[in-house]
Amino acid sequence: CVKRFCFLLKDVWNWEQEVYTCNLGAEWAVPINLALGPSDGISYRTQNFTKLTKMVSFEDVLSIVTMKTNTDERGLLKLTIAGSSETLTLSFPSLSDANEVAILIDGYCMLVNHSIHSLWRPMAEDQYLVTLRGSSAPILPVHYSLDIPLSQTDTDNDDINGDYADVLSSDYHIDRRQIHMIESLGNGQFGEVYRGILRTDQQIEINIAIKTCKMQDSATTDAFLEESYVMQKFEHPRIIKLIGVCTEQPVLLIMELARLGELRAYLVANRSDFDLITLLLYCEQLSSALAYLESKKFVHRDIAARNVLVSNHESVKLADFGLSRQLTLDNSYYKASKGKLPIKWMAPESINFRRFTHLSDVWMFGVCMWEILTMGKKPFQGIANNDVIDQIENGVRLPLPGAYCPKRLFDLLQDCWAYEPTNRPTFLQIESRLKIILNEEQMNSHSQAHSKDRIYVNEQTLSISKSNTSTAASSLILLPSIDDHVPPKPALPYKNGYPNTRVPIGNNKITTGRSESSHNFQYRTSIDIKPTLYEPKESQEMKSTKSKEKISTPSSLLVDLFHSQTKQIVGAVLALTRQYEMSHNNGNLSKNNRPLSPISDKEQMQLVRNIAIAVRDLLQTLDYAPTSIKQMSEQRYNHFSSLVVSLIETVRQRNYDNMNEHAVNIARTAKALFDDILKLS
Repeated sequence: CVKRFCFLLKDVWNWEQEVYTCNLGAEWAVPINLALGPSDGISYRTQNFTKLTKMVSFEDVLSIVTMKTNTDERGLLKLTIAGSSETLTLSFPSLSDANEVAILIDGYCMLVNHSIHSLWRPMAEDQYLVTLRGSSAPILPVHYSLDIPLSQTDTDNDDINGDYADVLSSDYHIDRRQIHMIESLGNGQFGEVYRGILRTDQQIEINIAIKTCKMQDSATTDAFLEESYVMQKFEHPRIIKLIGVCTEQPVLLIMELARLGELRAYLVANRSDFDLITLLLYCEQLSSALAYLESKKFVHRDIAARNVLVSNHESVKLADFGLSRQLTLDNSYYKASKGKLPIKWMAPESINFRRFTHLSDVWMFGVCMWEILTMGKKPFQGIANNDVIDQIENGVRLPLPGAYCPKRLFDLLQDCWAYEPTNRPTFLQIESRLKIILNEEQMNSHSQAHSKDRIYVNEQTLSISKSNTSTAASSLILLPSIDDHVPPKPALPYKNGYPNTRVPIGNNKITTGRSESSHNFQYRTSIDIKPTLYEPKESQEMKSTKSKEKISTPSSLLVDLFHSQTKQIVGAVLALTRQYEMSHNNGNLSKNNRPLSPISDKEQMQLVRNIAIAVRDLLQTLDYAPTSIKQMSEQRYNHFSSLVVSLIETVRQRNYDNMNEHAVNIARTAKALFDDILKLS
């Protein structure tokens, strides 16, 4: 009877599973819900996820240790895991909480191993260190120093006081009298950076960059010199070269000078001087440098446009190796403990667990490419560092850089941002794909240039024709190719997929003004076309003169992007109001009579977030639009954002009737805006 009661009770309450609130890690702790049970083993879920992730089985636990931290009253639970080179550390509000979980885990371990011997050893931290260093027991073969608090710098795996140390080659020692500082270039992490001249023994003058260290204590100096220990091992044309070091106080690092400075600042200051091919060239050059680092078993850990230097307009080099670490044969990753890290550039496993690999560098390089393609925009602007991981784990990625970005290139970015590290490409694969994309864009550019020359000749031979004929020819010259259909800006996927072009809301038919069977525009015009940022300068010099009052229109790719984003907003609205559901039999959209009440509050808010993201992307795209479209949108559609705010408020208040009304108004507003854009184009 009791046994049957337990089975019935399990349907409403899982009595086999115990759940505890704790933090994963000791120094940089990640809040989790720890779940223990015979079927779950030792599992966890984060605050934003309901699905459990299994960390380890009870059979794999070799030892259990609990202790109190020196800094506060928290309790630490450390598990030695078979086949792992480090301990699994969990922190609890108190030592008693840690002991309670340790007793339960120890009981499960004795049960599954059919053993009467306990694996649990409660002790103070100093006793724990003595045990690690003095015990010959076979169950303690791992590197516990990874979990023990060290200095305030990021030095987990560096073994500062060990038997081995990095030594700077004597070839890099430079006499301070050979150096002449000229001007300051800015501030670095440790001090000012100067432009200067190095006079060699052969009386040759070399332009150099000089990094200074403001603090002269030994700890800061050692950290400052760490970059030189790393850089002396590199010899690559796309990596800034270390020239030498002045080891007398104050210590100086002497490096190759990149005359044009940081890449991000250079992009922002010279927006009009770039075309897509140059930006692709930068990406390809950096990928070759990172492929070289990968072959040398180094992780950079700080790949960003601010850490790339510009030698000339067509040459960039990777720099700033202060966070770089070399991986060993025993460890395929580097684990950080302390120090400032670039959260908005980091991969999810690096944010959550401070693990850095070549594949986490791939994620960062994807963000760096996005910076380059957006001409220096910062990633995840307006989002706090603490909220970035929530965005990533909810499927949000950085948006399409712009209408000029080829689909193949955007697909590469998405591959770099795969949540599972093993699904990301290697740097060798990235370098190969970027070379292919760059070659194709160069070929397209040459073919378009020849085509424009032929059209220009034909226009000259027909100059005696009517003016509208020549105007049409001029429009053809300036019209960019639409062979690469630009994908919509990314948003969270919908459960039922995206709707077709023509979708009804209520009794009104909403259509985007395009043919269902074609991507070509139904509306064409012969008025002047404002050149885009990435059109050749020859095209920008050609102007048509159909009328005195010239009106700027967007390129076909820009309008194509508006079209995709309008579809995305309408699809998000339909998913929220549950008017349609994808049929799993034939893939067609069929009517769904579900009530407007949500399946869950979390799902409801997620659908609203989809709409908000889609509207945000559309409004951001307006920044690339001609002045006429911007003015029109500001005059007629400045209430667009307020509609989204109203929608969010109605969902929070569970007012589903008004929610439906606000959502439909958003879709209709997006449709009306797109229609007006087409009229102006």
